[in-house]
Formats: sequence, structure tokens, C-alpha cells
Amino acid sequence: MAEMIKAGFEQHLQTVLTTVIIAAILWTGNKIVDYQSRLIRVEEQLLAMNKKLDIITSMRATIDDLRVRVIMLERDRDSARFADKNNGS
Repeated sequence: MAEMIKAGFEQHLQTVLTTVIIAAILWTGNKIVDYQSRLIRVEEQLLAMNKKLDIITSMRATIDDLRVRVIMLERDRDSARFADKNNGS
């Protein structure tokens, strides 16, 4: 009879441990799915930021080109003023 009680206890313990293990596996799977969806959102945000960065980089190149043009125009203007002063004197 003691063996039957022991066998019954072991069976209940095994059932409890199996339930705990299954619960842990399900919880882990749930967390993996949650982290995967978060990762997808972060990847989407990163792609959007990269697109914006490309736009900003393009704008920066345009600004640099415009700065060069302004410098050249100012030099031409200053050269013309200098020439007019020297021709007028």
C-alpha cells in the first residue's frame, strides 16, 4: 500500500512538473513573439530614419553647392567693384 501511495505521489509530482514545464515553454514562446513584433517595429522605424537621413544628406550636399556658388558670386562682385574703382580713378 505504501508503494501505491508513493507511485500516486510520483505521478502527481510528474504531472505538476510537466505542467510547470509546459507553462514555461508557452511563456517563453509568448515572449519570443512579443519581442519579434517589437523588433519588426524597430526595423520599420530604422528604415524610416535612414530615409530621412538620406534626405538630410542630400540637402546638405545642395547647401554646400549653394555655398560655393555664393562664394564665387561674391568674388565676381568684389572683382567687378575693384575693377570699376581702378578704371574710374
